[in-house]
Amino acid sequence: MLEGGQKIQDTPQFRSALEERQRLIRKEYDEKMQEIEKLTEAFEKINFSERKAALATVVRVEGSAYRRPGARMLITDDGRWFGAVSGGCLEGDVLRKSREVMRSGTAVCVTYDTHENADS
Repeated sequence: MLEGGQKIQDTPQFRSALEERQRLIRKEYDEKMQEIEKLTEAFEKINFSERKAALATVVRVEGSAYRRPGARMLITDDGRWFGAVSGGCLEGDVLRKSREVMRSGTAVCVTYDTHENADS
């Protein structure tokens, strides 16, 4: 409680901070939903009688990363891709790995370590 018995959650500063946090959460949610909708639209346009596809998904992140868990990238065997799993530094390898997955039909889990080597 604050002076005069006022609760912190009743202050204008708290309400303003809470509203801003809620706005940011809504914005992040809307962006994620738009990304999922775009991937879904791309998936639905694939003719699977002629094409193969793979879905790369970020499942865990330790430390800082450009994308968070749940980020996805849909790749087709004709080289098209939709979405992203990083800021661009991993996509080339993800494309190569996805081609192998589409050839073999076997899913893989790949670990990337983007920390700089302390010896360099």
